[in-house]
Amino acid sequence: MNSLVPAEARFLVLGSKAVGKSELTYNHTIKLEDEALTFDIRDTIEKGDACQIDKDIRWADAFLVVYSITDKNSFNKAIQQVESIYDTKGIDELQVALVGNKVDLEHFRKVSTVEGQSAAEQLGCMFFEVSASENYVNVQEALNVLFRKVSCHKKYMKQAKEKRKNTHPQIEKKKQKFGNSLFNWKTEKKRGPRRSETL
Repeated sequence: MNSLVPAEARFLVLGSKAVGKSELTYNHTIKLEDEALTFDIRDTIEKGDACQIDKDIRWADAFLVVYSITDKNSFNKAIQQVESIYDTKGIDELQVALVGNKVDLEHFRKVSTVEGQSAAEQLGCMFFEVSASENYVNVQEALNVLFRKVSCHKKYMKQAKEKRKNTHPQIEKKKQKFGNSLFNWKTEKKRGPRRSETL
């Protein structure tokens, strides 16, 4: 992706080794309502560097936590990673997807679709099953859903920021008016009551 083109979203892919994370990071352009949009996507490298992973989590707008449907241990780790994302970001409004990869290896399946859906429901995140190596269309669909949610959230936050910005002048005017009234009242109080003029 051209680094001079600003990215509309930043995706982070997490998961155990050999679950197909790299296969999810090929495409850096997404089609949304016939408009080509760019995004940054980063794959965490398993080096045991907790500090770097925390930095990556804080960097991202959305998360794809990947496990292999043929590996129950990768599924358990994915659940832990989703929980870690919520703990690290410290906010409820997150765009996280639990992604079961390698559905083309159905005959080797160790994690059922129901297990994946149930875990995602309990974690409060989205759920997808894909075959990144054989069918990139379903990967694109998952990215589209994430991208839409990120886009809507950013638009909402921008509107909220503009609303706060526009209300600040009104608040300042009210404060100034109240301050002037208070000053005048204190001034009058110091002067004391006016003596009536005698005829």
